[in-house]
Amino acid sequence: ETFRGDLKVQPVPFSNELNIIAPEFEGTANLEMINSQGQIVITERLMGKANLRIETENLSKGLYLIRITKGDALPLVLRVVKQ
Repeated sequence: ETFRGDLKVQPVPFSNELNIIAPEFEGTANLEMINSQGQIVITERLMGKANLRIETENLSKGLYLIRITKGDALPLVLRVVKQ
């Protein structure tokens, strides 16, 4: 799926890894992956033209939120499912 400004999350649904692809991204941003209980289970930093691979084999199956924050801007929140 494509989100604000050409940010892509692949594959959806995911299993052992999740790729964040942001070819036009500038600067740095924080990424948090949050489970259905509201716990932050992964934190990463997006930097520059980001292609970030997140290893997810240790996560349980289910719904997760990905929250990306950059400075004072409103966060971008995406829903993804682990199979």
